[in-house]
Amino acid sequence: GHYAAVVAKLKNSGTVQNGAQVEPSLSALILLRKAGGERFNLSLIGSDWPQESISVAVPKNVQLTFQNEGNVHLIPYGVVEIRDMVGRVTHKGTINVSSLRIFPETRRYILADLKPITWQLPFSINSFTVKGNDSLNKVTFSYNSSFVYINPVVSILIIVSSIGLWTLLKKRKNRRKK
Repeated sequence: GHYAAVVAKLKNSGTVQNGAQVEPSLSALILLRKAGGERFNLSLIGSDWPQESISVAVPKNVQLTFQNEGNVHLIPYGVVEIRDMVGRVTHKGTINVSSLRIFPETRRYILADLKPITWQLPFSINSFTVKGNDSLNKVTFSYNSSFVYINPVVSILIIVSSIGLWTLLKKRKNRRKK
């Protein structure tokens, strides 16, 4: 890839004394690709998805880390999905809504907002999946991770119910002894 910046300024005929001079200008970044010799090498090298195997909440967004080791600027696109053990998509997000470019030999962090699609099971083995490709469909990337989801409200109800049942059984056992 070749890159250039074009800057256009108005020619100022007057001179300013005893002060700063401000010259308005207009600039544009030009990104060119020439055919032949391109190296497309975009990879997803990480995410800030929680590494714990048990989760009680799903984050609202995920930060993805991309590395471009090629010699051409690329724009990653794709989806982030969370699926439950039944195969339903419970949360979904789009990668790179703003069409951010990743220049050669650079790393970029891109946020993907996760939106709930449907309700989640109270207990489930879920999968976190990232799939995508670059804007030219030359490179694909993917990431997959599994975790156990436990709804916090259901967890509290189970704990309270267990304590209540244990207390009730203990009282019955004490009554039988008398």
